[in-house]
Amino acid sequence: MKILHATVMQSYSPGIFNQMRAEYQTASDASINIDVKIYCPKNIYPSSEIIEHSTFEINKSPLRKIENWLRLRIEYYSWLKKNDSQYDVIILRNSVHDPFLLNFIKSSKTKVLLMHHTLESSELKSLGYLGYIRYIGDKYLGAVCISKSDGIIGVTNEIINFEKSRIKNKKINSFLYPNGIRIDYSELLLNYKSKEIELMFVASYFFDWHGLDLLLKNIKESNEKFILHIIGEVSKKDKKSGINDERIIFHGSLNRDEIINIAQHCNVGLSSFALYRKGMNQACTLKVREYLSLGLPVYSGHQDVFPDDFPYYKYGPPLIDNIIKFSKETILTSRNEIRKESSRYINKKILLSKLFEEIKEIYKK
Repeated sequence: MKILHATVMQSYSPGIFNQMRAEYQTASDASINIDVKIYCPKNIYPSSEIIEHSTFEINKSPLRKIENWLRLRIEYYSWLKKNDSQYDVIILRNSVHDPFLLNFIKSSKTKVLLMHHTLESSELKSLGYLGYIRYIGDKYLGAVCISKSDGIIGVTNEIINFEKSRIKNKKINSFLYPNGIRIDYSELLLNYKSKEIELMFVASYFFDWHGLDLLLKNIKESNEKFILHIIGEVSKKDKKSGINDERIIFHGSLNRDEIINIAQHCNVGLSSFALYRKGMNQACTLKVREYLSLGLPVYSGHQDVFPDDFPYYKYGPPLIDNIIKFSKETILTSRNEIRKESSRYINKKILLSKLFEEIKEIYKK
């Protein structure tokens, strides 16, 4: 069986690029028969084995945005149609309110699966007036795309169940494919840890759904001794809330080496505490996987794929006393042990192999 995993991107997203490149590299390493492609304008993404360039460079004028969107999708779906006979199954990263997607699904003789990484409807509704208009468009068009597809892939069960709820055929094929990391190629922290409780909370920018404000508010009520490293851009309001607390260090944006140097001293990595602000209870973030691959246990405010008895991922509210308690419970565990026990849940090779075998079992000829 041969599978294509593809998406179309009008603007540059380093997260999506790195995620799909890691999938391509994993498939190559493990001899899994999956092609990975990002279709994009010539002047947007760097050259790579996974990049398929359009015939034009994007015009960055806001007035040409709709023209760019239409032209890129016309080319993308034409390219897909030209190549779909080479594959047994095509996985498409879901594109919201996209009539071209619906047309391709209906016309393709190849099995088409839609991959969902978030609750698109909830996110669209949170983007103001224009977002609400887009939500209305996707509410109907997106549901038709799902119903006409051959199956759903989601990074969490919450996403899968939500997408199923939008259509009449609740028995549509579905596959759980959590985000993963190439764990064999990631760094491992030294076993040295600070004698004090040191915590790290990392984001490129702290949006409201990270819940940093909730954590900072709770910290004001605590006299516990600890150090909290906040790495990434923070709103003025959140920085003002914690700037006078000597236990809190705002580092701003750092490069990977600088983050690793701080992580060497830390006992626990923190993840989002307010995903409910965008209508989600479950998530499968790469940040959590990066923490665990380094050998850092994680305390988080959202559910993930880890079972309740997994000792190195703690799901709980943004209460600093609870976080410190968790840190003390795991502080003597070696970095290697944490990484080793996490591997079955975060190793991209294991996750991709499982997905490939499940798809092959259902759609084998």
